[in-house]
Amino acid sequence: MRLVLLGIFLSFGLALAQTPPAQQLLQEAQTLAQQARASGAAPSVDSTPWKQAIERAEAATQADPQSAEAWKLLGMLYYDVKFWARAHDRFNQYLRLTGGQADPEAAKAIGETNLNLGYGAYNRGDSGQALEYFQAATNFLPGDPQPYEWMGRIYLEQGNAAQARQAYQQANQIRPTPTNTYFLSRSQDVATYGQAAVRAFTAGYNAYQTGDKAAALAQFQTALQAAPGWLEAKRWLARTQLETGQTQAALATWQQVVASPQATASDRYFLRVAQLSAQYGADAVRAYFEGVQAYQAGNRPQALAHFQAATQANPQFADAWYWLGRTAYEEKNYALAVQAYGQAVTLQPDNAQAKYWLEQAKKALR
Repeated sequence: MRLVLLGIFLSFGLALAQTPPAQQLLQEAQTLAQQARASGAAPSVDSTPWKQAIERAEAATQADPQSAEAWKLLGMLYYDVKFWARAHDRFNQYLRLTGGQADPEAAKAIGETNLNLGYGAYNRGDSGQALEYFQAATNFLPGDPQPYEWMGRIYLEQGNAAQARQAYQQANQIRPTPTNTYFLSRSQDVATYGQAAVRAFTAGYNAYQTGDKAAALAQFQTALQAAPGWLEAKRWLARTQLETGQTQAALATWQQVVASPQATASDRYFLRVAQLSAQYGADAVRAYFEGVQAYQAGNRPQALAHFQAATQANPQFADAWYWLGRTAYEEKNYALAVQAYGQAVTLQPDNAQAKYWLEQAKKALR
């Protein structure tokens, strides 16, 4: 019996002797983490250098659960490989041991971890959980407006004007941007147009930004049903109608916008775009205005290509022919200038400028 017990004690002692102490495990994990970061291997839990570093860091936390440094290292490794849920859990252990304080490196990682978890929760439709993550992110990213921007977005979608306004004010204090200022104004619209209208408008704007213009169209229409006099909602409806090829509907909506006393020069510009699109087609007009922008920027070859595309999309587009002639003339492509100005004159016989420059192009071609 004594021999058996002795054998057990010897085996137990041997096991203890084979297990490295916590500090050694931590040092090994730190070395492996440095090697993983320097290896060039893409951060992944399945990549050998990263997997080894994580396993050793996990062992270090098990060997000494009170080691804040070990928990931080493990959290940073999961942060590196974008395993947000595990990074969040390990960072929470780190914060428990530090009384909620984090050094600058950890604070940045903790804040960004919460941001990413917030994005995930928002995309799952769990706005309550998303708000918790974004609120937590504000504690660790004091110079980053993103958590406040997302909180403002969610509060707007919920129709919570006061909270949305507060969030966007915070975002603007950190980094004033046109977008933040814009949505700060939208939060103030709730009192005028109501929660339902602002909620639908915000959902439409967000859908538009992600490229889902069909959903955006439906939401802007819903916003206007709730608040028929809301000019900003009409602008976005008209813009989306135009970009989805609904030229006649866009023209009617832009006409309503421009009829308002609050109409701007930009509104009148888009009315002109809608008018031309209804007459010549969206593809031709899009190419035409891209050509005008390129011309104004001084990029004549690019402008030439856009104007040619516009005339090919609709050979009846007189303005596109005129600008093609003008650009070709300035590029000393006189044969193309003669052709283009000739088409412009054919389509608009009373266009005195086109007639004049047609003669100038013919002289230059001789």
